[in-house]
Amino acid sequence: MNVIDLRSDTVTKPSTGIRRAMADAEVGDDVLDGDPTTRRLEQRIAALSGAQIRPITTCDGLLTAELVRNALRPASPDVPRISALAIENTHNAAGGRVLSVAAFDGVARARGRSASGWAEECGNQAFSPPPGSTRSITTERRCGDHPAP
Repeated sequence: MNVIDLRSDTVTKPSTGIRRAMADAEVGDDVLDGDPTTRRLEQRIAALSGAQIRPITTCDGLLTAELVRNALRPASPDVPRISALAIENTHNAAGGRVLSVAAFDGVARARGRSASGWAEECGNQAFSPPPGSTRSITTERRCGDHPAP
């Protein structure tokens, strides 16, 4: 099996073709949701996984169980039941804090969801699920009040 190490741009050396593609790529600010390549990747992954992107924005960086609960579509016979939740808990230099696994699982169970996701971003895309966690990691990057694509 070939291992691809993506930990750092100092570990992975891009080929000439990749360097050319990087130099020619249209770019924008991915933090402010303006990078077209990042947006296309998010849309492609959502399409492949069948996921619908539903960002939850906060002013203080604190994601609460109540915000997640309120963002969920109410149960209705007219729309498909949501069967999985995926969440990114962001901790950054602005003081973002993470939602506990217990709080998130409580939201999922209270709404009749059979699965939940857990991801924690520490710094620059370093994911660390809780010890012993077998939950899937799903990410969606959003900043401030910028709309979903």
